[in-house]
Amino acid sequence: MNVQGKCELLNRLENCLRPQKADYGETIVKTIANQLVKIYGNSFSEKNLRRMIQFAQNFPDKNIVVSLIRQLSWTHIITLIPITDYVKRDFYIEMCKLEKWSTRILRDRINSMLYERTVISKKPEATIKHDLEEIKNDQKLSPDFVFHDPYFLDFLGLSDKYSEKDLESAILRELQKFIIEFGTDFAFLARQKRITIDNEDYYIDLLFFHRKLKCLVAIDLKLGKFKAEHKGQMELYLSWLEKYDKAGEGKHCYFHLRWQRINYPWTHCEQDTKCPTSPAHTFCEGTMKKSLQQLKHSIER
Repeated sequence: MNVQGKCELLNRLENCLRPQKADYGETIVKTIANQLVKIYGNSFSEKNLRRMIQFAQNFPDKNIVVSLIRQLSWTHIITLIPITDYVKRDFYIEMCKLEKWSTRILRDRINSMLYERTVISKKPEATIKHDLEEIKNDQKLSPDFVFHDPYFLDFLGLSDKYSEKDLESAILRELQKFIIEFGTDFAFLARQKRITIDNEDYYIDLLFFHRKLKCLVAIDLKLGKFKAEHKGQMELYLSWLEKYDKAGEGKHCYFHLRWQRINYPWTHCEQDTKCPTSPAHTFCEGTMKKSLQQLKHSIER
C-alpha cells in the first residue's frame, strides 16, 4: 500500500473514531492495528498506526502529502508530527527540504529550538507565511531564516581564560560543527583576511560566503564590552568588501561575536549586522539545556 492509500485509510479511520468515546477509540485502533499487521506486516503496529493517524490529522491535504513524501522520508515526518504549531512545522519542513537535513540534524534543530532562535520567528505571522511561501515556490531565502539568537557553541571546549585568538582557533578547529550550528550553506573563505585601506593593513577575523544569500559574511570576534568603534570598524571593512571583493548578488553581511564572561559558566556574544537581524548570544560548555529552558520559559510567558 502506498502512502497516499495509507492516508485515505487513516482519514476514514479518523472519521470513524471522531464521534466515539475515547475508550472506544482506543479499542478500535488496537483491533484495526492487529488486523493490518496480519495483512501488511509490523509497519502497521498500534504505535505506528497512531502516528499515521496523527499524520493524517496534521496533513489532510493530499496534494501537500504527495509533495512532502517526495522530498522527506517517513522518519523525517515522524519527527515533525509532534509539532502542533503549523507555522513552526512549516518552517522545519521548508528548511529541511532546502538544506537537505538528515533526520538526526532535524531532531537536533528541533531540540535546540532553532525556530524560536531565528529572527523570522519574531516577525508577524503573515510575514513568516509569506517568506515560507517564497522558500517553497522560489527557493528564495531571507537572511531572517539564516541568522538566529542565541548560538550554541558548547563544542568549542574553551577554558575559563582565553583570548580572541584562542576563540578563533577553537572555531577553526571545530569548523564543521561551527558551520552546522550557523547553517549548512556557510562556506569558509579566510582567517585574518588582510585588507589595505589608505596604506594601512586591517584584518577580518573570519570570512564566510553564504551560498543561498549569495553574499560574504564577515565575523568580528571581540572579548569584553561592545564599543562604538567596533561597529565603525566593521562598516569600514564591509565597504571595502563591497568595492574590491564583491562576491555574489546579495548585500554583504557582517556581525560581531562579542564574548563576555559573567556570573554563570557560559559566555555570551552580541551580533551586529547589516542584515536585518537582532543582537545574539552564544552559549558554551554545559549550559545548553539551561539556556534552552530559559528560552522556552521566556517564550511561554
